[in-house]
Amino acid sequence: MTRCLVVGHSGLAAALVRVAREIVGPEAGCEAFDFFFEQTLERIEADLARWLDEQLDRGPAVLLTDLPGATPHNLSVKLAGSRGLEVVTGVNLPMLLRGVNHADTEPAELARMVAAGGLRAIERSAADRSRTEGSGEKP
Repeated sequence: MTRCLVVGHSGLAAALVRVAREIVGPEAGCEAFDFFFEQTLERIEADLARWLDEQLDRGPAVLLTDLPGATPHNLSVKLAGSRGLEVVTGVNLPMLLRGVNHADTEPAELARMVAAGGLRAIERSAADRSRTEGSGEKP
């Protein structure tokens, strides 16, 4: 089973994992690691490295980060290379749900699937489009 490890800012990762477990059930293969601004960079990196090693002892995983170019993502990429982890950034709930629902998939393929699923879930609703129709504004 390939698990999804969510890394993010100030409780976002934990919130996404909590909701995924509420939807899928407590057996959902996902875990959270959150960065908090009062922590030092050195402390965060050491804690993340230790957490990743503990998680990888439980089996293969894909890392999902919240914001490209931000500290959680940058440290995840730095630490993932030596551990053979795939990293996908821009995590959203549909992406995480795709990951936990396809946990029988190999990590590289699961990373591709969650990225594609996360992108497909982003769309403008009909209500948003109706405000720009006829206004000359580009949708």
